[in-house]
This record gives sequence, structure tokens and C-alpha cells, in this order.
Amino acid sequence: MEGFLDRIEERSVLERFFSAEKAGFGILYGRRRIGKSSLLRHVLGKEGVYFLADMSDKSLQIKNFAEAIARVVPDFDKASYPTWYSLFAALENSVSTRINIAIDEFPYMVNAAPELPSELQKIIDLGRKSKYNLVICGSSQQMMRELFLGITSPLYGRADVVMNVSALKIHWLKAYLNCSATDAVKEYAVWGGVPRYWEIRKSHKSHIEAIKMAILDKNGVLLEEPMRLFLDDMRSAVQAYSIVNLVGNGKHRLSEIANMLEKPATHFSRPLANLVEMGYLKREIPFGDTEANSKKGMYWIADPFLNFYMKLVASNKSIIALGLWDVLKTKLDTELPHLYGKVWEDLARYAVPYLKLGEIDWNKAYRYWGKTNVEVDLVAESIDKTSILVGEVKWSNSEIDIKYVTKQLDENAAFIASLFPSKKIVKAIFVPDRSMCINKNDTLLVDCEEVVSILK
Repeated sequence: MEGFLDRIEERSVLERFFSAEKAGFGILYGRRRIGKSSLLRHVLGKEGVYFLADMSDKSLQIKNFAEAIARVVPDFDKASYPTWYSLFAALENSVSTRINIAIDEFPYMVNAAPELPSELQKIIDLGRKSKYNLVICGSSQQMMRELFLGITSPLYGRADVVMNVSALKIHWLKAYLNCSATDAVKEYAVWGGVPRYWEIRKSHKSHIEAIKMAILDKNGVLLEEPMRLFLDDMRSAVQAYSIVNLVGNGKHRLSEIANMLEKPATHFSRPLANLVEMGYLKREIPFGDTEANSKKGMYWIADPFLNFYMKLVASNKSIIALGLWDVLKTKLDTELPHLYGKVWEDLARYAVPYLKLGEIDWNKAYRYWGKTNVEVDLVAESIDKTSILVGEVKWSNSEIDIKYVTKQLDENAAFIASLFPSKKIVKAIFVPDRSMCINKNDTLLVDCEEVVSILK
């Protein structure tokens, strides 16, 4: 990407790691295209050793790695190293001053040499003087977790730094595209927080043109993106794709997913947990329930790009293959406002703890739903537990009548107040832009500019 957006905390952690008095072992992981490689190369600089593994056999990987090291340690590639252990042991004796080394796509190396984690364990456990810092990076989240975080793994508990590189926040997308906060919400609803997707978006003249050329075209660079992600991350890519597809198209409960795939619900508990752990799905519970005890949990797609894909691409592959853009454009015009509205609701809830609405500090915000037909977009309890925030979240391209919206908000607030009679009720309406609002009253208004600016 142009420049280097955000990653302030991650850069700081890596810089401290690389400059520490004692050399160490670090682990970096996260989904493909999230910016791990750029982060590593940026912090390493020209003086470090960056090695990108591939799918070649062990002997060739060792040779290529030795050549990468030789750019910093002269003549290191002149010797022959029959094993990974011999290479790392020789490196200890060949380095005169501390160097920093990063191995990217480490799972490829393990596929070619399953003994590699155990050999690294020996190097670490034998108390090497460590004249080099070593960071291991990979896009296969499940394999990286098993290699380093699984209690039976040879490398379990041996890392000095473990970093899960996550998606960038919407504030940085607004800055990257130099657009309004309202447009940033629309862009985020399609491209999410993945830097590579942002680059693809910026290479096109407009939001719709980028969707057409990169996603809804038979040669689009992102047309098969979800399956590529799941092939990286999951043992059963087909199962993962099927589950996410069902969730994206309205099957939000475990029982609904199990019924559609004609297997017992217990069969999907672990796959769903994996998808949540890797950031593809999220499990929501209604306000007032606890995560451990709630039986009302519902699954939603956590990643905006995947949500867009399952709504507009997965079921339209044949239309895309025929190149029927007019048909696809009609579907886009119908579905995009709903997608924008859903993402705006999510962003509004995420922002609540940072906004200090009504001069009150708030906990995490939730939706509310229950046995009655009442559904509330946004409910949060104050940090001091004396107040409850009740919010309506609206998305529209036309005027928003605040007087009308307030009537619905008052009804929902009265219902929530009946459940928590001892709490003070604070009400708020979240809108794209205050300038769109008519018949304003004293109800607290929050718009995209406030939310986007705080989420960074």
C-alpha cells in the first residue's frame, strides 16, 4: 500500500522485540492478505533477513534460505546443510553481531519437513546464545495455532512474542481513499479491513466499478477469494464455505445450519468455533445474556467482504459467468443499501464504548431480542451500572424524520426500562449524516463522522 497505514501497536511490539537485550523467538499469524508480510518487511528494513517459503522440497528450501541469510552473513550459503537443525546450529556459530530473521509462510516449510518444529525446539531448549532474533509468520491460521499454541506442539510456550495480525479499522480506509465518512461506511461494507482489498478498490475509478471488475466479473481477481481463504485456513474448506454461505443467507442458529446440512448439531460446534476464532464468523448474544450461559446465540459473518460475497456472489456465479452485468447491477442496487445498513449498525455498536455518549462511559453494546417481538438495534450498560443506553440505528439516502424515529425509539426504551426499572435510560439515534435529518428534537444524534473518526 502507499505509505504504511496504522499498525502502530504491532510495529512497536516488533521493534521492541528486535531491539531487546536478549534475542528471542516470535510468532506472527493472520489471514491471507491482511498485511503480515508488509508489516514484517517494514520493521525488518534492509538489514534484516526476510525469507518467503514456498512449496518446494526440503533440500531446496534449505538452500534458498541459506542464500537469503548469505546476503547478511557472507558465504553462509557456501556450506551444505543436510537438515534444518544443522543450518540453525551453524548460523549460531557464523554470526558475529545480532541479526533479525523473518520466515514468511512457515507452514510450507513444515509441510516439506514435518520434523522442523521439533528441530527448532531443540535449538531453543539447548539454550543457544541466540545471536539472531527469529520470527515465524504464516497465513494458515489453523496450522499456525497448532504449531505454536497447541499444548502438544513442540514449540508450545517457547515464543517471546505471539501476534495475531487483524483487520484494519474503518478510520484508515477513509484516510486511504480520502472519502467522506458516509462513503467510508459504504466502502467498508464491501472491502472490510483487509489492506490488499483496499489496494484493489483504489485501482478503480469508483466503488461500483471496483465491485464489477474485481468481484462480479468472471475474471475478477476476488471472484474465488473465499475458497482460497478456507483452503489456507481449514481442513475442510468445503464445510467452512458451506457454513459461512448459510450464515450469510439467513441461517444464524446452530440448529438451522445443522438442519440444512443434514447432520447433528454437535457435528458443527467445533467448526463454528474455529470460524469464530479465525475471525470469519461472530457469535452474538442478546443484551442481558451472558456468553457462557446464553442459549439464544446467533452466528453472523464477521468479515464485511465475506458477507458481501455470500449475499451477492455465491448464488450468482452462473450470471457472473455469462457476463450479465445489467442483471447483477439490479441485484446490487437492491442489496447494497441493506448491506450498508447492517455494517452501519455493527460500527455503531462497536463505537459505543469510545463515544462517551451523554457524558457517560459505556460498556460493549449489543442488540436485544427475546421472547417478545421487540428487537432493539443497540443497548449498552454504563460502566458504573447505573444507566442503560438504547439506540436506533438508521441508514438512508434520503431525509430522516427524527420525530418519526423517536417514536419507535421511545417504545423500545420503555420496554428496556421495564426490564431494568432501577436504571436511568439514555436514548440516541445513529444516522449517516446530521444534515440529512429533519424535525430534530433533543434526542442525542450520532453520525458517521463521529463513529468513523473514533474507530482507529
